[in-house]
Amino acid sequence: MDRDSRLIDILHFLLTSNKQMTLIEVSEMLFISQSTLEKDLDYLRRNFGVQLSSNNQGIILDLSEDEIRKLLSAITKKSINSELNYDEMSSKFSLNFDVPDTLRAYINTDTLNLVQKALADFIQFDNPKINEYEYEALLVHISIAIQRIRDGDFIGENIVERELHPNTVHLVKILEKYFDIHIPKSEKQYLNLHILAIEGEEIDIDNDVIDSKIISLLEKSLVNYDITLISNLAVHLRSVVKRAAQGISITNPYALEIKTQFLESFDLARDLMKTLSYELPLIINDDEISYVAMHFQSFKERIRKELNNKVSILLICSTGYGTAVFLSQRLKELFGDRINIAKTISVEELSRKNIKADLIISTIPIKSKRENILQISPLIKENELEILKRLIGNIQDKKEKMHNRNAFMKLINKNSIFIGHSRLNKEQAIKLIASKLCSEGYVSSEMECAALKREALASTKLDNVAIPHGDIKYVNHPVIGVLVNQNGIIWDKTEVKVVFFIALNKEIDSSMDDIYSYFYDMISDQKRIEELGKLEKIIDIYNFLGGEVK
Repeated sequence: MDRDSRLIDILHFLLTSNKQMTLIEVSEMLFISQSTLEKDLDYLRRNFGVQLSSNNQGIILDLSEDEIRKLLSAITKKSINSELNYDEMSSKFSLNFDVPDTLRAYINTDTLNLVQKALADFIQFDNPKINEYEYEALLVHISIAIQRIRDGDFIGENIVERELHPNTVHLVKILEKYFDIHIPKSEKQYLNLHILAIEGEEIDIDNDVIDSKIISLLEKSLVNYDITLISNLAVHLRSVVKRAAQGISITNPYALEIKTQFLESFDLARDLMKTLSYELPLIINDDEISYVAMHFQSFKERIRKELNNKVSILLICSTGYGTAVFLSQRLKELFGDRINIAKTISVEELSRKNIKADLIISTIPIKSKRENILQISPLIKENELEILKRLIGNIQDKKEKMHNRNAFMKLINKNSIFIGHSRLNKEQAIKLIASKLCSEGYVSSEMECAALKREALASTKLDNVAIPHGDIKYVNHPVIGVLVNQNGIIWDKTEVKVVFFIALNKEIDSSMDDIYSYFYDMISDQKRIEELGKLEKIIDIYNFLGGEVK
């Protein structure tokens, strides 16, 4: 039994047990060792806030109905699997759920499906401001609540009473109609908390005040940031504060991947949340931290791309100062973030040092055939400005292409390039590449079958090249396999000589656009693909793929 299934079993046992039991008794009832039980209970405490009451007679899970609901919601969102399904009859999409057996005592697929229909009516008529994560939280909460109400387990009457939001009133009517039940007053109030959190109303929090406070705290807490990061974090953290005020948590389905793949961003997010928690009511767990980490990762990628794309400029004047200072300011005003004035130097200093820059601009005449050297006046005349715009634009285009090429070539290795020595069909080509990539450890053995099934659905041939691919879950390490066969590969009654086998996963999500930009530029150039198909050596193919950017 895997850990997730075991955790659900432990929770189910504790929730249904009405007497104290020793750890030995619990472990024997669940057929697990005491040490495993202790580790699992510690995990439940750290990740789900499960607190056990204990004395010399044993342990017991002593929770209020409100606490039980929150616990069930958290474990449910972690445990159920869902997939999007298209109904041909209704032409509508819906989520299909796979609920673990032990959880079905608290939530089942029939209830989830019926709640989906009820929420569809609710959203159609009331148009609430709801995102996908709030929708999931509401769906799970209602589904659990329906089952608990049917079982006679109600939220206590001590819940703070508020005026029901109009959307809450309408949703209650829809649910009572769909499930033929009466929803008690306390349950309406509990549902109202979710609606208020979604709508951002009646939560005793002034948006302008909280936004101003968050922005001020962010600017004090962060060392490196831009306006976009501050803005995005402020909007997100406002929602976190509101959820904390209502005691509502959300699940990040990619929390583990984010924590593993973007550890630096995760650590930054965790430190920030901890710092802000001294001034703001925040929910701090891996799910919330991971959402904040995504903003930091986006910032890092954005800055990286901006730095890569900036044009570095070297300014030259007779003294190294004087008019070059004025020219530097003019260039910054005209081109802003598109340029970076790397250095201002004199002619004498230039003769002594080998200083590199994308563009060299001089206020004095320079004889050179290089295209990146330009003489202009400090005032920058109109014709000079047009030349500058064209030069800076061309340099940026080339830098972006070089960046994209480098991102693409990180996925090409000499041991992922293969030469065909006899005529093949597409099935043989796919099997050849998949098996060799598997032997190199890039993909699992299941990739071959997955790629063949994908090819059977629709051809991956594009003009004079084919790009087969399989499911990302069979990718161990992202790679692009290349097969060049001068003898030809029969692909859907026509012939190709070049095949790119795409085996990518979420490890390279941040550079996916860069990779495909270079890749599609290359395969769209039929002449280039024809030249590639004539190569006979792996080293020649590798060098050709990463050739000079024009």
